[in-house]
Amino acid sequence: MDVSQAKAIERYARAAGDIGRMRNKGLPVLPHQESALQKAGERLDATRPHAARDLASALARDPKLIEQVSGGNTVGATRAMADEKRVRLDPDARAERFVEGWQKMQQARAGMERAGDSAGAERLRERMEKVAGGLHRDPQLESALRRHAPDLALKQESERSIGDALSSSLDRGRDRDRG
Repeated sequence: MDVSQAKAIERYARAAGDIGRMRNKGLPVLPHQESALQKAGERLDATRPHAARDLASALARDPKLIEQVSGGNTVGATRAMADEKRVRLDPDARAERFVEGWQKMQQARAGMERAGDSAGAERLRERMEKVAGGLHRDPQLESALRRHAPDLALKQESERSIGDALSSSLDRGRDRDRG
């Protein structure tokens, strides 16, 4: 990795960290912070197409990278960016990640329901509904997910989209809870 990419990774991570701290404190993100993140993203993309997107995804998956990168260690972030690029380009890898995330959301929702947090469970169900509804924008992912229907606890009919089947499964779970 060249020095300019390492510097761009540092700038982006610092800007993302600043924004994350503001959000964690419940404070509004300031315009100069948004601008800094945008400029850092443009510099990073100049080193490699989609690098900012890959780094943003890596930081979201592992926020500890922000501290490492801000301290000057970009090795972990560079590896994580390469993994994010692989997932972005490989529909099967995206499907595996989708299944993993969906299963975590299902478990979290079930835990909320068991704990009596029906409002939290409903918010998570709505988020899952949006995720399922967005699958039509990625036909390669939708196709790859067909092979993972059992992992998603779906009985897949060939004419029905995975997104529709997932949305219906959420409604069935809600109906079961009411019955």
